[in-house]
Amino acid sequence: RPGPTPKSVFLCSKKQWKESLKRLKRAGLFGFRELDQIAKDPFGEPLRAGVFGLVKPSGKVRFIVDRRPQNYWEANVPGLTLPHGSCFTKIVLDPGECVRLNVRDASNYYYMLAKH
Repeated sequence: RPGPTPKSVFLCSKKQWKESLKRLKRAGLFGFRELDQIAKDPFGEPLRAGVFGLVKPSGKVRFIVDRRPQNYWEANVPGLTLPHGSCFTKIVLDPGECVRLNVRDASNYYYMLAKH
């Protein structure tokens, strides 16, 4: 890849970050790694993710992890072709047709259905 690793965005206070880490730890979604276990770019720099929050219509804050540095250096899996999420932004059904979705985290899933 040409150029340096993209920088991630880290947009929260130390207090917010500390509380987020506590919640993630309680949920079993967070743990510590030794620095030598952290993935590095070809220049030897750790691939640090960023974090920020987006306010949902309910007023809750969606926790977003910015993995652009990691994504930049990850290779595609040969032979694996999956549709991008944007392919599902508009699905038009004829009368009598239906769509079945399986969403584990439905309360945090953004969706909009419209009848035309």
